[in-house]
Amino acid sequence: MPNIYWFRKEDLDRYLVWMADVAPAAIAVNLQTFRTEVDWEQMAMPGLTYLSLGMPAKTRLVATGTSRTNRIADLGALFGNRLILVSQNPLQYARHGAVMTEAGRVDRQARVDDLFAANVWHYARVVSQAGGAR
Repeated sequence: MPNIYWFRKEDLDRYLVWMADVAPAAIAVNLQTFRTEVDWEQMAMPGLTYLSLGMPAKTRLVATGTSRTNRIADLGALFGNRLILVSQNPLQYARHGAVMTEAGRVDRQARVDDLFAANVWHYARVVSQAGGAR
C-alpha cells in the first residue's frame, strides 16, 4: 500500500489518475506533519477532501499520525467507512491514567485495560458520528 504525500494539486491529480487505473485496495497518508491548525486547514483538509472525492469508491484510506478529536471527525466525515485510523494515542493515554473525552484529556484512576477500551470507544464514537469508519 503506497503512502502518499502532496504539496500541490498536481501531485494529487497524479495519484488520482494512478488510482483510477490501478484501483488499489488502500492508500496511506501520514498526517503527523500537519501540526498546527493552519497546516490542517490550509494543506491537509483541501488535499484530503480532493482525495475523498476522486479516489475509487472501494479504495480505503489508512490514516496515521493524527489523534485530535476534531481531526478524526474530519476524516470520518470525508471517508466514512473507507477510513482505517491507526493511532497509538488511546494506549498512551491509558498507560498514563487518562481517557479521551470531547473536552479533552481527563485523568482517571482505573485499570489500563478499561482506560484503553474507553479511549478506543471514544474514537469510534467520533468517527461514527462524523460518517462512519472501522
